[in-house]
Amino acid sequence: MFELSAVGLPLAVLGITLIYIAAPYVMPGNAAPTCDLNDRADMRYLSEFQVSPDSKLIGQNPVPFFAEKYPSFELFEVIRGARIYYPDREEVVIAPMTFCLSRDRPTTWLRC
Repeated sequence: MFELSAVGLPLAVLGITLIYIAAPYVMPGNAAPTCDLNDRADMRYLSEFQVSPDSKLIGQNPVPFFAEKYPSFELFEVIRGARIYYPDREEVVIAPMTFCLSRDRPTTWLRC
């Protein structure tokens, strides 16, 4: 049993090193959609909203749209049918009845 360690140990070290080096290039980085748990005045909450058919957001890329109007707004996912788009990794255009997962302060939504 221990005669395999001469080959297995260097291969294990090589495999772990390869995963450590290649992981940032192979696996995409995702922002974790979490709420703020601290009791602060500027707490940000997760929200999911559906784009109505008469929205000004239809036909636009949501990242520059929200960055211009609401700088603290963070968009995680755009869900259309069975497909999930990640706006920070791919170009997406909003269509009617699209769901969006985001995080921001509640007062932002009162101004929309």
